[in-house]
Amino acid sequence: LFTGSDDKRVKLYDVAAEEELCALEGHTDYVRSLRVNRASPHLVVSGSYDRTVRIWDPHASTSVMTLTFADPVFDVALLPGGGMVAVASGNTVSVCDLLSGGQVLRSIVTHSKTVTCLDVTDGHLLSGSLDRLVKVYELGAYKVVGSIKFGAPVLSLALSPTRSHLVACQADGMLCTRRQRTAPAK
Repeated sequence: LFTGSDDKRVKLYDVAAEEELCALEGHTDYVRSLRVNRASPHLVVSGSYDRTVRIWDPHASTSVMTLTFADPVFDVALLPGGGMVAVASGNTVSVCDLLSGGQVLRSIVTHSKTVTCLDVTDGHLLSGSLDRLVKVYELGAYKVVGSIKFGAPVLSLALSPTRSHLVACQADGMLCTRRQRTAPAK
């Protein structure tokens, strides 16, 4: 189990043994997001209010790469294959190529306020924002193919594995579930 927290550290725990294995230090502000790279499970990606994304190797207890952004980082999402990461910083979603040292391949600015959360599923990237919108982008072209308006700023979101349900946590404390419409049977 990996955790990131307000103590500015990323920690690795052995749940079965109920013990902390290591604490990774390097962020200088709250760790806001954390993702394990499924393609390379020995790599962990964290995003922080210190305006950085760090790629960690827990076995070496060190950060192997640091990416710096203009605004605090609210979320990170690894794209399929694990070689690229989407970063929510300010009102921008940046797509970075980890294999080329973190080069920004695309900066996507479609929200009017801070992007707070990201999710990736089956060829699509989703972003939620304080502007009360969730935007859906087609991976590759990174063009908006859908937009969903909510009643309050969106703080977190998740799409079900079948892509039938979208769950969004809003700043007003509401948890909103939206179900994809299905075409009527002919």
